[in-house]
Amino acid sequence: MLPLSPYPLRPTTPAGPSLQGLARGFNRIYDTNLALSLRAIFAKHALLWAGMPPPFRPDAVPTCTTIAQFDDAITIHSFGWPSVEAYYAGSSSSLSVPHLKIPTLCIQVRGAGRCPL
Repeated sequence: MLPLSPYPLRPTTPAGPSLQGLARGFNRIYDTNLALSLRAIFAKHALLWAGMPPPFRPDAVPTCTTIAQFDDAITIHSFGWPSVEAYYAGSSSSLSVPHLKIPTLCIQVRGAGRCPL
């Protein structure tokens, strides 16, 4: 799973949003529901992960309650990231948006806490 937000989900900084921001307000509902969906999808394929050596932690997936917990248990190891923070920062579309060559319109609901403007 790749975060598609144009905003970097980095540890708390004065410059922008953070992983902690996913645990606030409406974001908590989004975070919890996506984590539950990831767990359900993973459960259907759990046998494929049985006996997977560290650093993979398939045994942690059934207790993941956030996207970051799932990504820490499985995703970052699948793609070679050293941490969840590095994965989110390196996968953010904010890295490519400045290089768009054609005019692009981005529409967002005012007050959307997940991707504050």
